[in-house]
Amino acid sequence: KPPFILDFVRDGIKKAQSECEQQFQRNRWNCTSVDNHLFKILSRGYKESAFSFAILSAGITYMLTNACGEGLLPECYCEKSKASNNTFHYTNGSSWHMNECSDNVEVASKLVLEPPTTRSRRNVDTKALVVEHNNRLGIQALQNTLTLECKCHGISGTCATKTCLRKMPSFSLIGDYLNHKFHLARRVLHSRSGYELRVPAKGGQTRQPRLDELLYYEKSPSFCLPDPDLGWAGTSGRECSLYPSVSMYGRSRDSCDTLCCQRGYYTRYQTVEVDCNCRYVHCCEVRCERCNTTRPLHYCR
Repeated sequence: KPPFILDFVRDGIKKAQSECEQQFQRNRWNCTSVDNHLFKILSRGYKESAFSFAILSAGITYMLTNACGEGLLPECYCEKSKASNNTFHYTNGSSWHMNECSDNVEVASKLVLEPPTTRSRRNVDTKALVVEHNNRLGIQALQNTLTLECKCHGISGTCATKTCLRKMPSFSLIGDYLNHKFHLARRVLHSRSGYELRVPAKGGQTRQPRLDELLYYEKSPSFCLPDPDLGWAGTSGRECSLYPSVSMYGRSRDSCDTLCCQRGYYTRYQTVEVDCNCRYVHCCEVRCERCNTTRPLHYCR
């Protein structure tokens, strides 16, 4: 890749790291390591490795797409297309026109993905196929979360014609999308041919994985104890909750029972400043005093 692209790649890695930590802050594996990088877990085939590849691919593509839109990359362009291909008509006679300068995820993704022709089929193994699949899923997450932003054009406020742009959402929504895929991830089987991936199906059969499935090939550890090879510090000292919330995936994983791996927890008390003695003033204004209060914080042994 050209040297100036590396600045956007680094920004994409930082964005991916930050979002990964946000998404997994309540899990045993919280996307951090001793040296604060994702890269050590990328050498493994865990579900967490799969998510890391996907979020990194999404983060880098996200920043390259932004750079494309701002005209900072010569590889990107605002593709001209015939109006007939970009204008859509409704039955009421109105129409909307797709602006040709929408966020160009497709062009940016070509800077991220390795061209298939550069790989030797003899060197393709399960790991390489899974990595490529999850990288593509990260880019697909951007494409699937694009939103359509439209402006109306017409006399006296009518909406006879709309000019529309496809825009990327906030990166947190892409993180949510990939987190959902993480909980539905499928473990792949080693294929006999070595050139395709298979996942278990009903009735003891196998099938090809879908493009929207996150894939892994190695059972994850508990992440309870330190692992120097992964740069992982374990969960000792992590803050936990005695009253965990319930999410769509079940009980929150930051419960002291789960996060502390049955090692127990200890409690410290912290004094914080909070609003107190609040009252209404002149109908609609609320005024509060500031008071000190002590609250318990629980940490894994």
